[in-house]
Amino acid sequence: KTHQDFQRSRRRRWVIGVISIFLILFVVVYLQNSGDESTTSSGSESTSNDVDADSPSDDTDNGTDTDIPPGSPQPPIKKSEERFEAVLDRITASGYSDASLIAKDGSPQHKALRWISDFDPFQVHPDSDAILQRYALAVLFFTSNTNHDPDTDMRNGANSRWTQDEYWMSEKGICMWHGVDCPMRVHMGTETTQYNENIDIVGLTLPQNKIVGTIPNEIGALESLTSLVLSKNELTGSIPSIITTFEMLEILDLSDNSLTGLIPEAVDNLLSLTKLKLSKNQFDGSIPKQIGNLLDLETLDLWGNKLGGTIPVDIVSCKKLKIIDVSYNSLHGNIPNDIKSLTSLTVFAANRNTFVGELPWLEGVDNLDTLDLSQNEFDGSLPKSYGELTNLRNLHLHKNKLGNSIPEEIGKLTKLEHLSLQLNQFTGELPDVFWEMKNMRELELSFNSFKGQLPADIDDLSKLELLLFNDNQFSGNIPVSYEGFGNLEVMHLQNNAFTGSIPDGFQMLSSLRHMNLSGNSFDGTIPHLLGEATKLEVIELQQNELEGFIPSDLSSLPRLQTLNVEGNRLLGTVPDGLCDKVDNGIL
Repeated sequence: KTHQDFQRSRRRRWVIGVISIFLILFVVVYLQNSGDESTTSSGSESTSNDVDADSPSDDTDNGTDTDIPPGSPQPPIKKSEERFEAVLDRITASGYSDASLIAKDGSPQHKALRWISDFDPFQVHPDSDAILQRYALAVLFFTSNTNHDPDTDMRNGANSRWTQDEYWMSEKGICMWHGVDCPMRVHMGTETTQYNENIDIVGLTLPQNKIVGTIPNEIGALESLTSLVLSKNELTGSIPSIITTFEMLEILDLSDNSLTGLIPEAVDNLLSLTKLKLSKNQFDGSIPKQIGNLLDLETLDLWGNKLGGTIPVDIVSCKKLKIIDVSYNSLHGNIPNDIKSLTSLTVFAANRNTFVGELPWLEGVDNLDTLDLSQNEFDGSLPKSYGELTNLRNLHLHKNKLGNSIPEEIGKLTKLEHLSLQLNQFTGELPDVFWEMKNMRELELSFNSFKGQLPADIDDLSKLELLLFNDNQFSGNIPVSYEGFGNLEVMHLQNNAFTGSIPDGFQMLSSLRHMNLSGNSFDGTIPHLLGEATKLEVIELQQNELEGFIPSDLSSLPRLQTLNVEGNRLLGTVPDGLCDKVDNGIL
């Protein structure tokens, strides 16, 4: 019995021990699970707070996902030192801004940083690429608007000195800002480049917008640009080299500013460039030969600078060129002979330089519309081959040292509207075919040594508005008929050897404003019918051999301001009506 009791007692202790072990294990597991749940809850709350501090938030739950697309508006704005540091790190890491400028209080870079971090209503996430583009545009804005401060003026939009600033520095995506273009999209059935998002900018077009200051280096953040147009502003400084990294850039227009320095040689990095417009600035140095590597270039507009040197022969590699304008510079030397290989040219302007030698041969440049080589030092003759440029409408060769006679081939230029050959050394008579250019509007041959008589059918040039034949050796009578000259506004025939009387037909010149026949040998009387040419403002008849009286009919000319008849053989008194005009300060 004693042995059985012992066995029962042993079994009870074993069962109690096993049960105790299970109870201990249960308590341990329970406590462990409770600790995990508490830690998870605390971690979730902490993560939620971090998102509120660093990321955009709105009524929807963004969770802990930091892969945020190019921002969506997240009011209200909450200043955060952590956000400021994140934005600063992103901007600094981009390398577009010098660290010292970012740190300098009051600099455009520092203002832009503060605006992006604390006051930008859009609150783009620091990890978004859009933040660099908004920052770059903000730097451009603050560079021009130096009196603006991000924590005051920016709250309700730009309110800047610019002519157009719609949506700049506002809650709108940069694709809505004035002058900013993004990739084309279809919105409500219509293609548009402006919509309320922050994505890669492809165009920045802000001409004539009163933008001042330098072009900031931060513009390099707009690396997808295909078009950059900042013309007719007040920009100073040089072209930042970072612009030459825009591989997709097709249009660069910085014309009509006050930019200085050299045209970057690295311009040949812009292999997609079709238009390079840098006119009306103060660039010096030479035209980079590297431009010859821009094989898609169609427009090269460099007029009105201080460029020296020659036109680089490399330019003839740009076979797509349609417009070359290098006028109003200090270029010299010869025009490259191979310029004729640019068969797509429609405009070639090199006036107001000091080019020398003979005029370039341009046979084969059949699309040429305008050729302006005036105000240089070209000599020799007018090439016969110019008669093959049958699409030419404007030919300006004035103020050179060109001589000899005009070739008959020029008469083939039936589309010609403007011909200026004045201030040269041309001689001989005008070829008969000269008068078959029926589209002529402005004909300027003054200050040469042309001779001969004007043809009777000169009024076949019925579209003529400007006729400058003064200071030559033309002679004979003036043709009687001017019935076809209804558009003629200015007629200068002074200082020639014309004789005979002044035709009565001048009253048919219904548009004539200026008439100068002085310094000839006209005789007879002043036609009284001139009083019917009611638009006349200036009549110059001095230094002739006119006789008789001053017609009183001239008093009825309502616009007459100048009447010069000195050095003739006139008699009588000045008509009262003309005296009244003098007394009233009109004449």
